[in-house]
Amino acid sequence: MTDLYALQQRYVLNRCIYIVAFVELSLLLAGCGCQGNRMTVNYIIPDGYEGHLAIRYECPGGERLPMRNGELWFRLGSDGTACIADSLPPTCGEIFAWSTNGTPIPVTTAPWEGNGYTLFLQGALGTSRNNVDYSFELMWIGDMQQLREDYESSIFGLQQAIFLEQRFGLEHMGTP
Repeated sequence: MTDLYALQQRYVLNRCIYIVAFVELSLLLAGCGCQGNRMTVNYIIPDGYEGHLAIRYECPGGERLPMRNGELWFRLGSDGTACIADSLPPTCGEIFAWSTNGTPIPVTTAPWEGNGYTLFLQGALGTSRNNVDYSFELMWIGDMQQLREDYESSIFGLQQAIFLEQRFGLEHMGTP
């Protein structure tokens, strides 16, 4: 069982990291500072999945960057994760999300925008634990009203820390 107080302490630092990552991601999506390849990125989300999502890059045993017809196609598993052997690609361009049944899903980079079932692109997070580097792309999907409530109550960061600990075995996320 994860200690709630310890998670709250980690959340304070995580929130600062996420704000920086959010601003960087927003600028890239707006076309500002685009230094990489312009490329369409597609996320395939399991039908009906709600909650946190994460793609780990430089993941041992992971698949190669999923390129198809010059586009990236990330398929997230039923646990909300994907493991990619390559580094986070320096790309910018159009971003789309799809359910596994092919239904388009709205995408936003701002938690205060959007209504209904939407994919929120949160940003990138890098950390190191026990001499192992971790690089993630973090997202959340579900009803945007719920996201806003979780964000305002500070539960969002706590839930995300638990998600990363459970899915990737990372304890003490957000601490040095």
